[in-house]
Amino acid sequence: MVYPFIDGHPYTGTAGEISAAGDLLGRIHMARVDTIRLRSYSWPTADADEITSTCQELATTFTTHAGQDAAECTAAVADLGRRFADALPSLRTAELPAAAVSSDFKANNLVYTSTGPVMVDPDNAGVEPRLLDLALAAPLFHNECPTGSPRLFTDPEWEVFRDSYLAQVILTATERRLWPAALDHILWDEGTWALEDNDPISWTEHHQRAFLIDLARKNPIRYLLPRSRPEPSRSLMILSAGARDVGTRRRPARLCTGDPH
Repeated sequence: MVYPFIDGHPYTGTAGEISAAGDLLGRIHMARVDTIRLRSYSWPTADADEITSTCQELATTFTTHAGQDAAECTAAVADLGRRFADALPSLRTAELPAAAVSSDFKANNLVYTSTGPVMVDPDNAGVEPRLLDLALAAPLFHNECPTGSPRLFTDPEWEVFRDSYLAQVILTATERRLWPAALDHILWDEGTWALEDNDPISWTEHHQRAFLIDLARKNPIRYLLPRSRPEPSRSLMILSAGARDVGTRRRPARLCTGDPH
């Protein structure tokens, strides 16, 4: 396969880049596309033995690689496993709006051009509840991104991303009610997979190790939704007055099956 070259720069964590990313995800979720060839979402199971096995395997990983944070990481993942089992039934039976999503909306899959970010390499695209795709971006946006911060979104960063997304998408009452459950679902289904998928070499790399430890300890309660439709510019000003901005004017969503390099 030959990928087209995208003339731009990688994500560096500025307020403008975060805002533009949230805006792009919202426009992707609102885009009308032909989904006939896209896979449908397959719900996981909440098998108690599998959850226990995953917790035990990750406890060993944390003991080996997480140092003084090992006990906290182990306890947090065990608690997450219990919350995931509680959250899954309500999500599976709910009427959640679906959209064509990449299911991999992360900073390392974006190239920032003069007109805004372009998403590259959406090989995992499918038709899924859009709430889950938003929930995936919240904790995993900085995963495997050496040019970004070695941690999850801070509260102000999340607010900028979230508000730019919500300027494009009006979530339903059901989506808002199930947002905490969606976060627990994704943190277990995708977050524990990320923790397991990183090999010992990744755990020795300071940047990725710091991200993984933050991911393991994550308390999703800080990723809140506003009670009313937000004004993105306010959060953007609070986060980074004077920071270099990336334009966030409304434009068609741009996706490319390309490589950023």
